[in-house]
Order: sequence, then structure tokens, then C-alpha cells
Amino acid sequence: MKDTTTTNDRLKGTEKTAPVESESFGNDEGGDAGHGHKMRHGLGWGKGIVSDVKRTILTHWKEEMTNLNSKVIATSFFLYFACIAPAVTFGAIYGKATNNYIGTVEMILATAWCGIVYALIGGQPMMINGGTGPVLAFSEILYKVSKSMDVPFLTLNAWIGIWVAIYMFIGAVMDLNRVIVLCTRFTDEIFSFLISLIFIINAIGSPFSDVGVIHYFDMNHKSHDAYEDQPLYSHWASALLSLIVFIGTTQGKLRMPRLSRL
Repeated sequence: MKDTTTTNDRLKGTEKTAPVESESFGNDEGGDAGHGHKMRHGLGWGKGIVSDVKRTILTHWKEEMTNLNSKVIATSFFLYFACIAPAVTFGAIYGKATNNYIGTVEMILATAWCGIVYALIGGQPMMINGGTGPVLAFSEILYKVSKSMDVPFLTLNAWIGIWVAIYMFIGAVMDLNRVIVLCTRFTDEIFSFLISLIFIINAIGSPFSDVGVIHYFDMNHKSHDAYEDQPLYSHWASALLSLIVFIGTTQGKLRMPRLSRL
């Protein structure tokens, strides 16, 4: 009993004398933003960048970059194919959406140098470097805006990238990422719903363009022009085949989560 009491007293003393870290998190009055997190107080202008650099540069990846073994080689090949596949896929879609101003070659080069530079100086594993659905939708809309305004698309895209970089730099200097805990699931879900809705409408049939399965039933659609000289060609058969593939692909995607549980 004596040893047990002494141990309990020591634990209580440790709990009483343990220092409370209050530098990076808010107190009960100012910090709790909900969701189990507390909003971190600002570190001062520019100090957040210095802190991130100290935690990443020549720290976590130094041993991995200098320790060449079979696991590193296998992981490198896996990441290569995991990065090159979406780059090629999105590059083809980008080429169609931007009239080949941005294509597969540009996507591969951009994914390569952005991934290498970010891996060396960034260190955020959740970062997605490469083509994504939201960026694709934005680029497609931006190309249409450039055509309506009669301005060069690549020049407009470059200036938007420069201004985004300036805004991101200002946000990093002012340590604005501490307010990310204020964002709820609604912010993420409503944005995902918007992007999904854009792709669904374009797949079924957009009322603002001639893209979609429904438009294939139109005999005067441009997709039938290449086969108008063939007497056995039927635009109804082509449209029905496209509809069957469309429904089959959708059903397959909906059943994939069920198959993964088997």
C-alpha cells in the first residue's frame, strides 16, 4: 500500500506541475472553434514560414533521400505511375477544353517540376500536385472567358497564376492558415457538389453546349459528320451505344464500394 500511495502522489504531483503549452493554441475564451480543434494564435508576420522551413528543410526527407534501398526504389516507381496516369488523362481533357493550349505534354512537365520542387521545400503530404477536377473546370471556363473578351488565353492564365501566388504569399506571411479550423464540412461538401454537378451535366447533356449523351441523338450533331458518307451508319445506334456505355459506367462506379467490402 505504501508503494501504491507513493506512486499515486507522484502522478498527482506530475499532473499539477506539468506545464501547459499556451503559445500556439487559444484559451477557452478565444480559441475553441469547434470540431475538436482550437484556433492557433498568430506567430507574427513571416514567423510561420520560418517555422515551417525549420521543420521541413533538411529534416524529414534527408534520410529518405540519402538512404537508397529496395523500398525507396519500389515507392518511387509506384509514385511515378500514380502521377503520370492522371497527368496523361487530365492532359487529354485539358487539350479538348482549351483547344490544345494546355495538353498532355504541358501537364506532365507541370506535374514533374511542381512535384519535385514542392517535395524538396514543402513537405505537406496532403498536397495534390497535378490536374484535378476543380482546376479543369476553372480552366475550361477561363478559356471561354478569354474567347469572349478576345484576350490571349495563356497570357490571362499566367496573370491569374501570378496574382494567386501573390495572394498565397501574403496569406503565408500573415499566417492566415490558422483560421482553417473555422471551416466546416459544409464548405467542402458544397464545393464538391458544385464540381460534381458540372461534370454530371456535361456527361448527360449541357444546355449551353453540344456536349453530352443526349446530344448524340441529334442527327445534325458534329460527332456524326465523319460517318455521313457511310450508308450503314445510324446515328440512333451510335447514340444508344453511348447511352448504354454511360449507364454501365455509372452502375459500375456505384457498385465498386460494395465489391470492396466482399
